[in-house]
Amino acid sequence: MDDVKTREFILESAAMLVQEGGADRLTLDDAAAAAGLPPAVVNEHFPDLESLVTAMVDRLVSSFHDAVVQACGDDESPGCWLRAYVRTGFERDGDGDVSRIARALLASTHYRPQFVESVREREVEIQDWINRSGIAPERGIVIRAAMEGIFLCRMLGIELIPSDLREIVEAELVALTYPDGAA
Repeated sequence: MDDVKTREFILESAAMLVQEGGADRLTLDDAAAAAGLPPAVVNEHFPDLESLVTAMVDRLVSSFHDAVVQACGDDESPGCWLRAYVRTGFERDGDGDVSRIARALLASTHYRPQFVESVREREVEIQDWINRSGIAPERGIVIRAAMEGIFLCRMLGIELIPSDLREIVEAELVALTYPDGAA
């Protein structure tokens, strides 16, 4: 297995551990055992627990960002990126594994606030995409704030949007992504 595949395998194994038992119980030795690798191999990729958890957070954030970019495709119309952001956020609503992993990682930030740093760094990038979306910045921030609230509630296991209103709320947010505020 090459270095990239080994790294991804370790991250996947660690994610399964976090999903099953929470981030507070994750150790490098546990990640090595779950991956079926010697601890030295895990240490080559992740010299400490902080680097492993940071990579896990980066992986979750990057996965979502990549899905947004893919959903936008070649469309360069005003608001495209924000529409893709909203739609991808709602599509991933049913992805329980991601929510459980994100919830466990979020809980770990209480004890290890440095794990949030990589998310903060990506937030600047997200705001830049919003600023370049062709939509009034204040509208973009409203959309982002709504989506971030939805994401946070999902991670906390709170049903913010009743299932019978889910499609309506998504459509309302998507409508805001057009320059005139309506699809």
